[in-house]
Amino acid sequence: MDDIDEKIIKKINTNQNVPVGFTQSIQKALYKDVKIKNKVVEFTKILATACTTIAIAGGVSFAGYGLYQKIWKDPERISIEQAKQQLDEESQIQNITEEQAKEIAEQKLKEIGFTDEIIVETTDVPDQNKLLTSYCFRTNNKWIISVNAKTAKFESLSFGDYNKKWENYTITRKEAIEVAKDFYNKFGYKEGDYQLVSLRANDLKGEGNGNTGFEFFATFSKVYDGLANSYESVEIDFLAKDKKLYDYTVRDNKFENNPIEITKEQAIEIAKNEDRKVETKDIIGVSAELRIEKMNAEAYARLKYTDDYYKPMMQTEVPDNESYLYKTDDRVRRVWIVVLKYGVQNDENKSEFENLAERTQKGQFSYFVDCTTGEIIGGSTSDYLVWDNKWSKYYAVE
Repeated sequence: MDDIDEKIIKKINTNQNVPVGFTQSIQKALYKDVKIKNKVVEFTKILATACTTIAIAGGVSFAGYGLYQKIWKDPERISIEQAKQQLDEESQIQNITEEQAKEIAEQKLKEIGFTDEIIVETTDVPDQNKLLTSYCFRTNNKWIISVNAKTAKFESLSFGDYNKKWENYTITRKEAIEVAKDFYNKFGYKEGDYQLVSLRANDLKGEGNGNTGFEFFATFSKVYDGLANSYESVEIDFLAKDKKLYDYTVRDNKFENNPIEITKEQAIEIAKNEDRKVETKDIIGVSAELRIEKMNAEAYARLKYTDDYYKPMMQTEVPDNESYLYKTDDRVRRVWIVVLKYGVQNDENKSEFENLAERTQKGQFSYFVDCTTGEIIGGSTSDYLVWDNKWSKYYAVE
């Protein structure tokens, strides 16, 4: 080793893992002669390590031969109790006042033909994850309308009552598709803006085919290269009785359309390596598929705050000061969803858990591996792919 090698080594950490593609790129850029002496190859690897160290420190991720800025940022952790306090104190996260949100809600009601509705009170936000980002109002006829406090846009309209007699009515799937399209047009959307990607029924008979029921759920989504973005969608829930609207929700998180640089095999390996930091059970099943998903803090919270993460799932009641929210960026990306299933490996290859709650919440974990940077940007305790693999064929709309 000559003087220049020693100087480089003293300046950097040579224990860094150098991406093969990055090393090869430097080799190709610096040396055109294939017959390189061993000394030159060694120097190139050192140089690649140095560049890698600098890049990692600067927040750069490697994928293939491309360089991509890392997108994941550790989220802010806040208790439900703190979130409610911030809401009462008019959190800075809110970009509009309650009165401005009320005006937006009233205008939306008029636009969609709900001219008889009058807002009579502000009400609690049903979804705790939206405590700091939404205003919610109740009308004189029990409708609840939500407005996003950050974007100043309508979020949802739902009927705040239930009548068991509705369960005695039904319509066919063919009729339901037409009802869904009628609402879509009534609400001002144009053909081609969104695609009707799913229609399912509340099936009390347990037939599971999504064809008949007293309540139907229609989802219109933006579709990119065959993948639906459920976070850029219009969801319409209606009843068979009188074809009455029951819920109308708009999601408007734009898809970043990030390129695929990470292979399926690489994504699985990334998920497994991350999983071993938190889970000790055997992995007895692995599956992975491409999807469009929104960044969340599930995998992060599970790794960093394991006990706090699982406590609300294992107990019926957890105090607000012991339940937590995590604030992440609302980024929608193309990801590999990697599902890992756990259990004690036995002769019948079955999972063994102490009780139903543990099996349901701890029997598997789904990792969201970014297709471009290879970072884990979210997750879920459920088998995120079982819906698509088992049930979606019943609900898909051709």
